[in-house]
Amino acid sequence: MAETVKLSPKVKKDVIHTIIGVCLYIIIGHILPYKEPLTKEGIQLLGVFVMTIYLWTTVSTFWPSVLAVFMLGTTGYCSGTAALKECFGHGMTVFVAFMLIFNVAMNESGFSRRIALFFVTRKFVKGKPWLIMFMLMFSVWFVSLFVTSSAVYAMFLSIADEMLEMTGYKDEDDLPEAVYCCMMWIDNVGQGSTPMSHTNVLLGMSMALTLFGYEIPFMTVCWVGIISCFVMFILVFLEFRFLQRPNVEKMRNLDIDALRATVPPASKREKAVAETIMKIPGLYNFGSMLKNLGTYAPPLLLVAALCIIPVEGKPVLNLPDACKKINWGAWGMMAALMGMATFLGKSDYGVMPWLTEVFGGFVGNLGISGNAMAMIAIALIGIQTNFMSNTASATMFNAYAPIIVALGGGNPVAAAMCAGMICNAGNILPSACPIAGLCNSLPQVRMSYNIRYGAIATILCVLVGVFIAYPLYSSVCPVVTQMVS
Repeated sequence: MAETVKLSPKVKKDVIHTIIGVCLYIIIGHILPYKEPLTKEGIQLLGVFVMTIYLWTTVSTFWPSVLAVFMLGTTGYCSGTAALKECFGHGMTVFVAFMLIFNVAMNESGFSRRIALFFVTRKFVKGKPWLIMFMLMFSVWFVSLFVTSSAVYAMFLSIADEMLEMTGYKDEDDLPEAVYCCMMWIDNVGQGSTPMSHTNVLLGMSMALTLFGYEIPFMTVCWVGIISCFVMFILVFLEFRFLQRPNVEKMRNLDIDALRATVPPASKREKAVAETIMKIPGLYNFGSMLKNLGTYAPPLLLVAALCIIPVEGKPVLNLPDACKKINWGAWGMMAALMGMATFLGKSDYGVMPWLTEVFGGFVGNLGISGNAMAMIAIALIGIQTNFMSNTASATMFNAYAPIIVALGGGNPVAAAMCAGMICNAGNILPSACPIAGLCNSLPQVRMSYNIRYGAIATILCVLVGVFIAYPLYSSVCPVVTQMVS
C-alpha cells in the first residue's frame, strides 16, 4: 500500500491561495458580464491581472509571473510568442537583469561594506552618540541608493550588531529594537531613489513610457529621486530621534578605530567596480552610438566590461556565478508587468476607456481635478503597499492613469514616477516587503512597536511623495494629455 505523503502547512496554504487565484481569473475573465468599451479580450486581461496580483501577494513572485506571461497569450489579442517578446524582450526587463547582476559585483567586491562603514568610522563622530546614530542611518540610506534592500539590510544588521556588542547593549535595551526598525524604514526610503538595482523605480519609468510615450532621462530620475528620498530620510531620522528616543548613551564608548580595522585595504577588484560605477552617468551622454541605443543599453556594456577586465588573474565579474545570486523573482515580476502594462494600455482591449468612463465619471462628479487625483493616487499607493507587494501596489497606477488624464490639469508622467517611488514605503506589516518581514521576525523587535512607529514613517514618506516628489517631477516632465493607444 502506497504511503500517504503529508503536505506541509505552507504547501497547503499555497495550494489554497492558488485555487483562489485561478477562481478569481475564471470569475472575472469568463463569468462576470461586461459591456462596451470593455472587450472579451479586455475582461480576460483584467482576470489575469487580478489573479497575478493575488498570487504575488499570497504565494510567490516568480512562478505566478511566468504563468501571467503564458496567460497573456491566451486572451486572443496576440499569440503566445508575441506575449513572450513583449514581456521578456522589453528593454526595461533586460535593463533590470543587468542592473541586478551589477549589484552582485558591488556586494562581492566589498565595495558596499566599505561605503557602509566609511561614514560611521569618521574621527569627528567619536564620543558623540547621536552623531554616530545619524551617520549609521545616513550610511544605510546612501548604500540603498545603489543596492537592493535585502542586501543592504542584511549587511547593516551585521554592522549594527557589531556596534551594539562593542558598546555593551543587550537585547532587552530599547536601542536594538529602535535601530533595527529605523534601518528598515530608511532602507526602504533609498529604494525609491535611483534606477540602480531598484525595480520599482524602473517600473515607474516603464509606466511613463508605456502609458504616456515619454522616456524620462536617467539622470533626471536620479536627481529628483535622491532629493526627494533625502527629505524622507531626514524626516524618518527625526522620528527616530524625537519620537522613539532610544537611550544611545553607551554609543559614546564605541571604538571607532576597532570598527575601522574590520575594513581591509581596497582590493584591485573593488577599485574596478568603483570606477565602473563612476562611469555610469557619463555613458548616457557619451558618443552618438550610445545615445542612439537609448537608456537601457549602457548597463549591458558595463556588465560585459566587468566580465572582460582581468584583475588579479581573473575577471572582475563571473557572470555564471552572478546569475545564480540575483533575485530572479523580482526580474520575473518586471517581465510580467511589462506585458500587462503594455496590453492594459491598448485601446483595443477597452480596459483604459472603461476605467476612464466608470471611475473618471465618478471622480469628475466629485469635482476633483487631475492634479488632486494624481496626489490621491500617490497617497493610496503609499498606504496600500503596506498590505501587499510593493511592485504589485505600484501597478495599481495603471487604474489611476486614465482618470488623471481624463480629468486634466495633472501630470500623469510625474505621478507614474512617484508611484514607483512611494510603493517602497512598506514599513508596517511583514507582508509589505521582504525586509519588513525580516525586521518583524527579529527577537528584539515587537510587531506592535514596528506597526506604531512604522505607520508614522510611512505617513511622512507619503507626504514627501505628494508634496515634494510630485511637484519636482512635474517641473521636469511634460504634461501628457492623452495615453498611448
